[in-house]
Amino acid sequence: MTLTSIVRIFVVVCCGAACLWIGEARSADATSPEHTFENTNVAKGGLTIDAFNRRLEDAARCDQQRYAGSAVSRIVQFDLAFPRDANEYKSFGKYGLLLVSALSHDASELPLAKVYVQFGGSTVELQRVVSIPREPAPNSAAGSEYGQYRQDAFYLIPAGALSDDFTLLADFAVHRSGFIVTKGPLTLPDFIKSDVTLSKTDPGPLPSANAFVVLLRREYPGFVN
Repeated sequence: MTLTSIVRIFVVVCCGAACLWIGEARSADATSPEHTFENTNVAKGGLTIDAFNRRLEDAARCDQQRYAGSAVSRIVQFDLAFPRDANEYKSFGKYGLLLVSALSHDASELPLAKVYVQFGGSTVELQRVVSIPREPAPNSAAGSEYGQYRQDAFYLIPAGALSDDFTLLADFAVHRSGFIVTKGPLTLPDFIKSDVTLSKTDPGPLPSANAFVVLLRREYPGFVN
């Protein structure tokens, strides 16, 4: 994988004086008020499952400091990848590929009921393509802080829905709906920003199964067999 293969949306968050983590947008439920992190910048590069797991561990250690003495009920983290260039973008139906990882102490909350984008007066529910149950590693910080139940899923997200102010939300299967994952706008690749035909709600035909598998395996190696 080359460093120019994709554009991925990251955030940078400081979780205390001695704890800094980079790379994912996140929000969590806790005994204190829900918190979200919305500052975004653009970085390039692929994402292996090992690297994503390290993000979860770093975030959990931050929250163990932030919420010492209390428990985080659930968390959602995401990673967003776009096709590598204008040609692949068109063949991919003008969608991005969204990874959503949800963890909970309560097995009945997973998998998520739905993930959706709200902007203006519109709501667009995202199409889930792949969903994979996982277990945090034994004795992991993520499992201890966020729960031993984890579900990773990949969604198609219309690029146009991310072009202005928006809110990305998730509904858990029970107990929690309207969970704010992140807010935008995001900095999109130039070939998307210059697309005068881009629609917020109707991006075009869905990508083929082959196109989806190619992008998934290239940008998220190790997530799906």
